[in-house]
Amino acid sequence: MTAPLIIPAILESNKVNFQKKIEIITSISRVQRIQVDFTETDFVGTSTLSIEQIDQLDPRFYWEAHLMIRSPGKFELYKKAGFKTIIVHYEAYKNYTDLDAGLRELKRLELDPVIAINPNSSVELLVDYQTKVKQF
Repeated sequence: MTAPLIIPAILESNKVNFQKKIEIITSISRVQRIQVDFTETDFVGTSTLSIEQIDQLDPRFYWEAHLMIRSPGKFELYKKAGFKTIIVHYEAYKNYTDLDAGLRELKRLELDPVIAINPNSSVELLVDYQTKVKQF
């Protein structure tokens, strides 16, 4: 039987607290993967650090970015910081064409794309994307 994964998530609005969380999380022996949540006020009601405020991440860990932001972009900055997986929200894009373009850009940059949906969205929205994103 495989042991469950521990994937802590960091949701911080300032760099000092972000660094403190990283120090605590990276000291936990079973942690191999860390998620960082990025938010914008107009999407979820609060905002966190932006990718421009993130320094190079520790390469000993697998980093994933959960983008709860409208019209996500700047994916190259996430890759440069050390992220491997990028979670985008279906609702963050204006239409299918924009979402498809975002997924293609993630794949071009060799980042693993994942699509999330908001709690009030129908799961059926994701049917067309099941072959376009990384399967876990």
